[in-house]
Amino acid sequence: MTTPLTTQDERFLARAIEISRRALEDEGKTPFGAIVVIGGEIVELSAPGHPTAYY
Repeated sequence: MTTPLTTQDERFLARAIEISRRALEDEGKTPFGAIVVIGGEIVELSAPGHPTAYY
């Protein structure tokens, strides 16, 4: 059974998609975007197209 997404979840997903899209469109890199969320706050963002590099 899955839990429905909250508005906050959707916001976090949109941010990860934005990072991924930027990597693909602006930099021609692998479309990958990730965020780390702790306690409802984004604490890390992946560098566009680099799944192991964070800002």
